[in-house]
Amino acid sequence: MDDPNPYKNIHIESLRELQRQFDELQRDLADFGERLSNEKLSRSTFKRICRANGIARWSRKLQIAPQPAMATLTQSNIGVKVSYNGLNVRFPLSLSSGKNDLEVEVEKRFGIQTGSFWIKYEDEDEDWILITCDEDLHHGMNTCIERGITTIKMYVG
Repeated sequence: MDDPNPYKNIHIESLRELQRQFDELQRDLADFGERLSNEKLSRSTFKRICRANGIARWSRKLQIAPQPAMATLTQSNIGVKVSYNGLNVRFPLSLSSGKNDLEVEVEKRFGIQTGSFWIKYEDEDEDWILITCDEDLHHGMNTCIERGITTIKMYVG
């Protein structure tokens, strides 16, 4: 006999794949219901699958709940997106880097002198947090990684 709910045991293999599928669905909201009905997957079943895979809330941004598997990431870099005077740059930064390493990268890209600027990062509450030491930088990077975010946003002033 066929299982009445063949989707109840779906496990999405990777966070990246789940985010890709979610982004694809979000890009075309007008077609959302049609695609789900074509796949014989109800909206509520889709939400249950996502919740089972760590998406705890539905909002404008995809929010991932920390999971034990995510705590064992072997990632060595995080993407950094920095804004300064209306200009944006993006570069990788090693997770072992400190505040001074970050400042060197900012100096190189924007041509500004050390000691003449400060750097803030955007936290999970969309507040801007001043980076005053290595621990501040590491806290920001770790918070992003725990949430499944691969790029940390920063602002230079």
